[in-house]
Amino acid sequence: MIVDPTGKIVAGPPIEEEGILYTDINPLLSIQEHHNLDISGHYSRFDVFNKP
Repeated sequence: MIVDPTGKIVAGPPIEEEGILYTDINPLLSIQEHHNLDISGHYSRFDVFNKP
């Protein structure tokens, strides 16, 4: 199965037979979705750690 960075299934999975799946990709989509992913978790939320 091939899934794009947004979670959409692009190809597969092959059900009855073995095979190799190929697809064209858009590298910009990967970069855009990378910006949506907060790899630092809540530690990157400055509003949580600001002193009142």
